[in-house]
Amino acid sequence: MSGTRSSRPLVAFVYRCAFVLVSAIGLAANLGLFEGRFIPSQLNYYTVLSNLFCLVYFAIDLPFSWRNARVGQEPARTTTLPRVKGAVVMAITVTFLIFNIALAPSYFVDPDYDFFSVSNLVLHYLAPVAVVVDWLVFDRKGLLRWFDPLIWLVIPAAFLLYTLLHAPFIGPIFEPEHSRYPYPFLDVDALGVGRVALNAVFVGVCFTVVGYVVFGVDRLGARLRRRAASRSAAH
Repeated sequence: MSGTRSSRPLVAFVYRCAFVLVSAIGLAANLGLFEGRFIPSQLNYYTVLSNLFCLVYFAIDLPFSWRNARVGQEPARTTTLPRVKGAVVMAITVTFLIFNIALAPSYFVDPDYDFFSVSNLVLHYLAPVAVVVDWLVFDRKGLLRWFDPLIWLVIPAAFLLYTLLHAPFIGPIFEPEHSRYPYPFLDVDALGVGRVALNAVFVGVCFTVVGYVVFGVDRLGARLRRRAASRSAAH
C-alpha cells in the first residue's frame, strides 16, 4: 500500500551506516593509519581504489538514506544515482572475483601475506558481499540502461592506463624484490607487453560480463516488482 509505513528504509540506513564504519576501518588499516602512518603505495591497488569508491558512494548516500528512513514509506525508497551505484556494484564484485580466483590461492600460503588481517577480510570479502547484498535487498530496480555496463568500463580502463603509464617511472611498490606493478597479471617486466595486453583484454571481458549480470538482475528485479504490484492491485 502506498501509504503504509515501512521499516525497510530505516533498516537500509542502519545497514549503510554500519557499512561505512566497517569499510572505513578496513581502508584505514590497509593504509597504515592505525599505525600512525600513511602508506600511499597501497593506492596503486585496484582493490583499495574500488573499496574507496564504495566508501565514498555510501558516505554520500547516507543523508538520502536517512531522509527515506524518516519518511518510512516504500514509494520514497529509491537509489541515489542508480547508474553510479551499478558501477559501484560491478567494481567491487570484480575485486572479489579476481582476488579469490587469481590471487587468493597463492596469497593464502604466502607466509609474508597476512591473509586473516582486518584489511584483507574487509576489503576482499566483507565489503564486496555487503555492497551486493545492499543492492539486492534495498535498491529499487529497473533504473539502469542497457549501455551502462559499457560506460562502467571506464573504471578498469582508467586503472589500467594509470598503472601502465606510471609503473615504469617508480621503483618496487614495497620491498626491493617486489614488482613495480600491483598485480602479477599486469607485470610487463615479467610477462612482456603482449601477454599483459591479453590479460587486460580478458579482465575487460570479465568486467563486461559482470556489468551485464548486474544489468540483467536489475531488469529481472524490476519485472518481479511489477508482477507483485499487479497481483496486489488485483486483490
